[in-house]
Amino acid sequence: QLHQPTQAQQHQQHQQHHQQQQQQQEPLYHIFNMGFSQWGASFSKSACTHKSTKMALTQLNKSLAEELKEAGLSYIGVHNLSPGMVLTDLLLQGASPVARKFFNVLAEEPETVAAVLVPHIRAVRGTGTSIDYLSPAAAVARVVTGLPQIVGGGRFFDKDGNRVARNATFNAAGVRLLYDYPADQY
Repeated sequence: QLHQPTQAQQHQQHQQHHQQQQQQQEPLYHIFNMGFSQWGASFSKSACTHKSTKMALTQLNKSLAEELKEAGLSYIGVHNLSPGMVLTDLLLQGASPVARKFFNVLAEEPETVAAVLVPHIRAVRGTGTSIDYLSPAAAVARVVTGLPQIVGGGRFFDKDGNRVARNATFNAAGVRLLYDYPADQY
């Protein structure tokens, strides 16, 4: 005589099957935490609380990925996103003229970074990926090959660390304004 599973047993079997499917599939959802790279944090003049929380995101990502996996939530991927040095108020406010000259070879405008990172973000699979705009090796290469821009001025800042205005409006910190607002208000 065949034994018919009870409704509770059927429910439990369904849950087990569902968990097995979740563990075998690629994540459907992704969390991207935007942190600093170790070398990038050294150039920032931001407060120690900002730097320390950004650096802590590396551990948060690792721990969260482990906890999600243990909980059977493998359909959620956790990743680190490091955009590098982006010419924003956070980077430029209080930056010394020497640092600004290094930004000629190490920093980028926001849309340049986004154009590179977005395709990588959209293509990410699995969990635990770190998407970095600029690796330490690439940064060293940029400094070595960009020495003339550091010494004599370059694409963003002149030899004295002043913003080079090429058909654009900038705020007091040197951030390019995208909209036609009075520069002294931002």
